[in-house]
Amino acid sequence: MAPSYSWAVLDNQDQLSLSQSLSVLSQKWSQSAASKAFKIFRSPRYGRRDFQSFFTNYFVNQPFTEQLRIYFDYLGFVWSLPNVQKKVNPALAVAIQQNLLSLCNTAEAYTQLSSEKQSSLLNQARFLNLYSKSASKQQKKALYEFYLQWLKNMRDAHVEQSFYWIMQAQLLINALDLFALNVELRMELADAAGLLGEHRRLWLQHGVVLLEQQELSDQQKRWVTSYLENLPIGLHNLRYIALATVLEGEKGTQFELTTVGQGIVIDNQNSDSILPGMADLDPFYLALAKGVSRVIDQYSIQSDFQLKKRKQVLLAAAGLEAHHYLAAPTEKGYFVDNPNEFFTMMGLYWSFDSYKSLQSAVTTWRKGNRHPLQHVLFLTDVYSKGKSALPFFYFDAKRGLETQKVTIKRDSEGNIVELVVGNDLYAFYWKSGSIYRVEQVKLLDKTLSI
Repeated sequence: MAPSYSWAVLDNQDQLSLSQSLSVLSQKWSQSAASKAFKIFRSPRYGRRDFQSFFTNYFVNQPFTEQLRIYFDYLGFVWSLPNVQKKVNPALAVAIQQNLLSLCNTAEAYTQLSSEKQSSLLNQARFLNLYSKSASKQQKKALYEFYLQWLKNMRDAHVEQSFYWIMQAQLLINALDLFALNVELRMELADAAGLLGEHRRLWLQHGVVLLEQQELSDQQKRWVTSYLENLPIGLHNLRYIALATVLEGEKGTQFELTTVGQGIVIDNQNSDSILPGMADLDPFYLALAKGVSRVIDQYSIQSDFQLKKRKQVLLAAAGLEAHHYLAAPTEKGYFVDNPNEFFTMMGLYWSFDSYKSLQSAVTTWRKGNRHPLQHVLFLTDVYSKGKSALPFFYFDAKRGLETQKVTIKRDSEGNIVELVVGNDLYAFYWKSGSIYRVEQVKLLDKTLSI
C-alpha cells in the first residue's frame, strides 16, 4: 500500500522552491515561477493544513503584493482548478484571517505600518472577497464571524488612522458580497463597526459603504442617502462610495477596493462643471450623480439585451451632432468616440433636473429634433424599471436635492403614452415605433390618476 501523505509538512526543498516562486511572482509574472509553484500546489502529498501552515509563516514577513493577489485570483478563480479551490484557496484564506486578527491584538500597529505593509494587508482583505465566490457555506459562515470579530476588535481599540477606515470599508464590502445580509446581520455588522449617522443609514438601507473620513459635510452625506433612497430597488449594485483623497496612501500610493458589485471613487476637489449650466453646483453631487449613472449603465443596461440594444440604436441615430443629444459636451462626435459616456451624461443631466430634461426634449421635438425626447423616454424606462412611477430629481445650489414622484402610463407594446408631473400631463402618440404627436395638458385635479 502506498504511504499516506495526508497533512504532511512541506519538505524543505518544496518550501524553498515555493518561497522563491512566490517571491518572483510578487514582483512580476514569470511562467517558470508559476509552473514551479503550481506543481507543488497540485502535489497529492500535501493537503490544506500544510499550505495553511506555510502561508501563515510566509506572509509574516513577505508582502502580499498586487501582483501576487492577481496571481492567486487567476490560480483559484479564473483557472478554477478543483484541487486548488479545495486546498490552496481555503488554506490561504485561513492564514490571512489569522494574520489580520493578530494585528488586532496590537491595534496600535495600524498607526505604524509602512506603505508596503498597508498594501499587503489590503490585498489580503481583497483576496478574501474573491475567495468567497468559491467558498462553501461553512467557510462563508466562518468568514462572516471573522469580519464581525475584526470589526469589533478594531472598534474597541479606538484606532483613528486613515488606513484603518480603508480596511474597515473593504471588510464591510466583503461581508456584503458574502451572501444576502438580512436586516439583523446588517445591524450586527453596523454595531460591530460602530457605524453612526448617515454611514449607518446608508449601510442598513442600501448596503452601501461610505468612505469619506469626515471630509463631507452633513448636507453632502444627506444628499447621498436621499439620492439612493429615490432610486428603485434593483437598479444598481453599488457597494461603496469613496473619496479619492481618502484612498491616497504614502508615496503616491492609491489604494483600491474590491467588490463583486461596483464602487464609485469621487474626486471631491474637481470643480469641472462637466455640462453647460452646472458651473454653480456642488462638484461632489455632480461626481456622485455621474458615478451612479455609470453604475446603472453597467448593471441595468449592459446586462439587459433589450436595453443595451435600444441604447445602441439611440446612439447610432443621434450620430455626430451634439444638438441631437439630450445632454452632451459641445465637441462634435463626442459620444461616437466615447459611447460609454452616452448614458452616463444623460443620467447626470437627469439627476440635475429631470423635469427640465423632459421640457427641453419636448421643445426640441416640436422644432423637428426628435432625438432628445427618445432619450428622455429611455431614461424614464430605465429609472422606473418598467413600473408605473419614477422619481424626478432637481438639484439646486442652495436648497440641495429635491425629488418628485412622477406617474407613468404605457400602451400594450410598452411605449410610454403618458407622464404626469405635478399638475402637468404629457401625452405621447405612437405609430410604427415613432412619436407623431405630443400634447401637454394642465390638470385641474393633481390627484387625477392615469
